[in-house]
Amino acid sequence: MNYGFNIIIQLFFFIFFSLSILGYGFFLKNRILRINFNFGETGILGFFALYIISVLINFFFAIDLYISLVVLFFGLILFLKNISNIYISKKLFFFLTFLTLFISSLTINLHDDHLLYQLPYINYKQEFKIIFGFVFLNDYLAYSHGLYDIMALFKLPFYENRLIFILPIIFFMFFIFSILDYFNKEHNILSTLIIFIILLTLFKFTRSKEFGTDVPVIGLLFLIQIYSLIYFFNNEKKYFYKMIVMFSLAAIFKIYSVLAIFYFFIFIKKFKIYLIDLFTKQKVIIIFLIFTSIVTFTKNFIHSGCLSYPATITCIDQKLIPWSAGKKLSNWRQEFLEAGVKGWNPYIRDNEYKIKMLPAEYNEKFKYNFHKNVFKDPDLERILVVALILMSTFALTISKNNGASAQYKPQNYNYFVVISFVPLILWFLLMPYIRYGGYAYLSFGMLILFYSFIFRSFNYSRIINFLLIIGIVFFLLKNFLRIDKEINSMSNFTLNSYKTKQSYPIPFFRDFEVKEKIIDEKRKIYISNHN
Repeated sequence: MNYGFNIIIQLFFFIFFSLSILGYGFFLKNRILRINFNFGETGILGFFALYIISVLINFFFAIDLYISLVVLFFGLILFLKNISNIYISKKLFFFLTFLTLFISSLTINLHDDHLLYQLPYINYKQEFKIIFGFVFLNDYLAYSHGLYDIMALFKLPFYENRLIFILPIIFFMFFIFSILDYFNKEHNILSTLIIFIILLTLFKFTRSKEFGTDVPVIGLLFLIQIYSLIYFFNNEKKYFYKMIVMFSLAAIFKIYSVLAIFYFFIFIKKFKIYLIDLFTKQKVIIIFLIFTSIVTFTKNFIHSGCLSYPATITCIDQKLIPWSAGKKLSNWRQEFLEAGVKGWNPYIRDNEYKIKMLPAEYNEKFKYNFHKNVFKDPDLERILVVALILMSTFALTISKNNGASAQYKPQNYNYFVVISFVPLILWFLLMPYIRYGGYAYLSFGMLILFYSFIFRSFNYSRIINFLLIIGIVFFLLKNFLRIDKEINSMSNFTLNSYKTKQSYPIPFFRDFEVKEKIIDEKRKIYISNHN
């Protein structure tokens, strides 16, 4: 098998994609926003720029292979023009982050939904320009798939879309780069949070398939929290602008990130001043965000007749807009999603599927006591793992007598506790699954609360170094064992095991076996034999 050659190919495109994305990040940072973002944040900005480019192109053209290549190589040119401006601190951590996350990308075990709507949506953008009423083909495809809009730009000759699933990993890599720059042993809470995030990554986010659109959004939420934390102690205006930009990108990716808007209350005393400054001295940021909103809402409206499907309140009546999903379909999907995040599946499963209950019926029956069903789900174990990592981080980074200067809790710290707890409470009441922002909302809220009782100096001890080394070894070992398992049980992870063996670790999803079926004596459909 050509495993070594294929790994080199994937490494080449991992680097090529990263550099091209960075090129667009530099362009957005230097030519438009003109805010001082660090290296990792610049990479995240590249994703933001590519989102707008992808949606704009698709208004008029299908994103075919030629367009993809032009976009990718132009990004590389932008990167080369800015290469002299690159500064990377903590080079050892940079290398370790790159190495560990690249190894996690070596897999054919893709996200469970990659054939349900991820690849179909990406293929749609590559084969057609935007379609009115797309919601009626498959309403999953009418969601605001921000990250998949970006992924549609990364089609390659020969490999086609087989390497696009490394993009969420690249996004998370830039996120880790960005927070490493903010690590400061003099800042107790910030340092504890960053250590926790790194440990969480090493012990929890070990599988590539976990890097769907949720983990990048969780990274953005952590970044917003870090900005609010730094501002609370330093009062630097630039973090207000950074929060606005990252919050906007997070909201485009996933709607549950809007709970992070409560972190903006940290600016309450100077909000009016900053807002005036934004509209007078930083007008380009406002123009950029308004333009992004118009582009996003226009795309959503064309697809579904809604500004944000399936939020029923944003949907236009079908009598006014014929292609609109309308109130009935959007309300049905909204009920379905609400039941899904409130324990409907564990409830049905716990009753061995003997009880048949529609989502709307479930939402009504368990309007106030749905948490007991949520806790029947394995997600509770994930919450406990997060809590264990968080408590371990507290224990390792707090010391009474570590020789450091005394730390005094600011007078308005309790206000910050309230701000940090509001998103946590709303998350728990509305969507208490850890992947819907819980990793960030729960961890940050508990961390800020913990320091309200024990406000002590940060202690970067040798034990933390040891734990980080153990974490890296655990991460790598788990991935090596996973790779070995995939190689030895190829048929369990792919529909085309023979061809995948030739291309591993690059996935192969072609040549599906289908059977033809005629409906109503005139409509022809194809059904996969791989059920």
